[in-house]
Amino acid sequence: MSLRFPLPVRLVERRLTAILFLHGFFAVGAFVAGRSARDALFLSRLGPKPLAWMYIASAAAVAIVGLAYTALAADVRPDRVTLVTSLVFAVLFGAGWAAERSGHPWVYAALYVHVEVMGAISVMQLWTLANELFNPREARRLYAFIGAGGIIANVIVGLATVEVARAFGVRAVLLLCAGLMMGCVFSSAWAGSAGKRRLEARPDNRSTLGLARAGRRLLASGHLRLVALLTAATFLVVTIVDFEFKAAASASLQLDELAVYFGYFYVGVGGLAVLLQLFGTGKLLNRVGVIGSLAILPIGLGASNLLIAAIPKLWASTIAKATDTLFRYSINDATTQILYLPIPAQRRASSKALIDGVVKPCAIALGGLVLLLHRGWWPENPLRLALPTVALCAGWLAIVLGLRSKYVQSLQDNLRKRRLNTDFAGYGLADGSTSKVLLEALESSDPRQVLNSLELLPKLENIRLDDRVELLLDHESPPIRAAALNYFTQRRSVRYANSIFRKLDDGDPAVRAAAISTFCVLGRDKSVGSVKPFLLDADPRIRAAAITGMMRYGGLDGIISAADSLKQLISHPNPVMRKQAARVLRDIGVSNLYQPVLQLMMDPDRSVQREAIAAAGALKSTDLLMPLMHRTHSSETGREAVEALAAYGPTIEPTLSTVLDNRLENPRVRRGVARVLGQLMSPGAIEILVRHLEDPDEDVRTAIYRSLARTARVHRVASTDRKWVRQALDHELLTAYRCLADAEALGLGAGPGSQGSAGDAGAAGALLALALVEKVAHVERRIFLLLGVLFPNADMERIDADLKDELAIDSRGRRANAVELLDNVLDRELDRKLLPLFEDVPRAEKIASVADLLDLRLADRAETLAALCRSETAWVRACALNYAAQLNSPRAADAALELISDPSPIVREVALLCVARTHPERARAIAEASLEDEEPVVRRRAALIAANRAVG
Repeated sequence: MSLRFPLPVRLVERRLTAILFLHGFFAVGAFVAGRSARDALFLSRLGPKPLAWMYIASAAAVAIVGLAYTALAADVRPDRVTLVTSLVFAVLFGAGWAAERSGHPWVYAALYVHVEVMGAISVMQLWTLANELFNPREARRLYAFIGAGGIIANVIVGLATVEVARAFGVRAVLLLCAGLMMGCVFSSAWAGSAGKRRLEARPDNRSTLGLARAGRRLLASGHLRLVALLTAATFLVVTIVDFEFKAAASASLQLDELAVYFGYFYVGVGGLAVLLQLFGTGKLLNRVGVIGSLAILPIGLGASNLLIAAIPKLWASTIAKATDTLFRYSINDATTQILYLPIPAQRRASSKALIDGVVKPCAIALGGLVLLLHRGWWPENPLRLALPTVALCAGWLAIVLGLRSKYVQSLQDNLRKRRLNTDFAGYGLADGSTSKVLLEALESSDPRQVLNSLELLPKLENIRLDDRVELLLDHESPPIRAAALNYFTQRRSVRYANSIFRKLDDGDPAVRAAAISTFCVLGRDKSVGSVKPFLLDADPRIRAAAITGMMRYGGLDGIISAADSLKQLISHPNPVMRKQAARVLRDIGVSNLYQPVLQLMMDPDRSVQREAIAAAGALKSTDLLMPLMHRTHSSETGREAVEALAAYGPTIEPTLSTVLDNRLENPRVRRGVARVLGQLMSPGAIEILVRHLEDPDEDVRTAIYRSLARTARVHRVASTDRKWVRQALDHELLTAYRCLADAEALGLGAGPGSQGSAGDAGAAGALLALALVEKVAHVERRIFLLLGVLFPNADMERIDADLKDELAIDSRGRRANAVELLDNVLDRELDRKLLPLFEDVPRAEKIASVADLLDLRLADRAETLAALCRSETAWVRACALNYAAQLNSPRAADAALELISDPSPIVREVALLCVARTHPERARAIAEASLEDEEPVVRRRAALIAANRAVG
């Protein structure tokens, strides 16, 4: 059983989490012991005055090491680089122990710098390794526990430091530090071995970009810029707080007292931090989120510095330092690491190394400069820094608050794929340079350039190149000749009618058809005599162009002349000709011609039907509305029918609403109507869709949700309508958890397995389990459609896709990022209801997590089966009835008789099988009554049962 509270560590995560816990214990323990020994030795030998220079020197050293480490971290796996550096630090501690005997001042300065470098690099390596081994959702649960290793080290290593210092002197603590660093060597090797699969499954992070490129990327990312500012503000303030604490302690205590005081300080604060880390950090992250957790430290340090300003005593500065130690290492550090998780894996290691290895020490160095200036102004009272520090904490808090939007945006950017926008913004006035470029394009030897310029030219108001285009009427390329003719159709310049007339004899049929269309547009009724011979042309394109041109522009004579040709085209035995007839009717666009359009909509040829449906959209006749609606569910012509109805515009909304209201109408037609409303994307369509959010047919609901989500991208849903959307969302959530609860009540597995052979109860139960899993998947899809309505800018489609994409290279990380983004977008109540669906926890745990939010009363097996036999999903009803019959459930007999008349043919077929099993004496009579069923599969099954043949 996975640990839920206080340690939310799952079985597959225990080993890695324990290793990182130990690694944190060793790394932070070495820092605690090293800091205690270093501070005691330094302050007792050199005093507090050189501390400002030590901050600057330490920062410079950390920056230099950070620069080297940035390149190393980009090219070497984190477990391996951690092993090597830990070994180096252990050796240096041993060297420090030997050199301290000399008593030279440079030894204490070097020791001070070494401990700072070791602490910065070791802690950074711990969280870098954790970020590579765990995804954002795991991080929320596990980082508090991993960080607890360091907090516990404050207590245990703090006590060990006190005892070692008392027994062997402060210098001996350096050997303790060397031993702890050796522990880091072994734990990093163990982590690399245990997490090998996870590390190798990560995208390749190695890069040769260099520090300058990494810096440019950091500056280009708003999220990373704020993370860098956050780091700078954090370490500028804590440097000042650290100085306040050490200066106050040095003024009050001697060497041995200092070592004991520091040891007990870290023990006391560490004990409190352990409790906070284990029992508070995880809950705090889940309750107030990343940003709320980050705000705690600046608020705490600001308040404690106000106390120092009021009462400048050692105990006040100790409270400030305790606030830093308590909240920074328990909450702030673990939470800050989560800020790096939305960063793509290829950039995460180098960005983190740059911020931790360069920005952080620069902030510490800035703190050292502030302290040097302070020495010049108030050399006798280091605690006068308190009020300026309060102001710095206020700025720090402002950075934290600004991070929220950037954090969410970074998560979205990491999930969203780039899209290419090919829309042209439109054309206005053009200058001389544009005219010159287009002229060169028209004379180009590249046909694509010529065609593109011919498409663009008519849309430019101040550019006239008609003479140049006229020359293209004799171009060797037929598409260019046709495009030039279309140009003159749009220009409508009669001046070039003779040149166009000559193209009526062009050798290419497509060019002749284009010439006929253009000549009719320019010549109007005067073109009838010239075009009339083409009415019976053998080429369907030419004939269609002639009929269309004469009926649209030829006046009464043209209509009379073309009418008979149009009739012949409509009834022509060749479907290609009938297809051209539909195009002619579309181009004419006369609503009174709906009868021939309706005739062609019923044509046996699918391509003719599609053209006729497109023509119906152009005619916009009310007599074609219902025929079009009844074609929206067709797999062959559904898309065209929806587009044709959408072409009618908002005027058909009342008719669509009436059809959607009629629950006796074919559900497939009602689904098509919902799709049309989604194409209309009007405020009226939103109103109709919202009114039908609770439709009892789940497929109709899905179509309604999808259309509403589509429309919400253009028109925001009103606040009054959002209430109904939220209710629909709660209903879908309850449906999903109800499926899980039903599966739990029946003791079903996750799908088909080896429970038994076909036909027995085990196989029937596995089939029902799979049906429930599929139903949950469909419900989840509807949930994300509704979320898209409530949060149209959050790209819920992408989040849904990432949650379900199990084939991607980094599917686990993408899924975790998607859940993390949801966690930051949704409100807290919705967050608690939705996220358990996607957590990798047992089904019972998911149900328990929402028991107090949803009405999930668990029923007994019989009641559950009876409810599933009445499910809104036909496949679930069929599988539940089959399972009940296999179990010889008393209710199966009644359910089978009831479902004989079910709307779904698969349910009716299963019901016949169950009747033959539960009511063998009535099976034949019931089967004979089903011999006239509209579905062949049901008729065949009924015939077998009526003939007393095999029913399995």
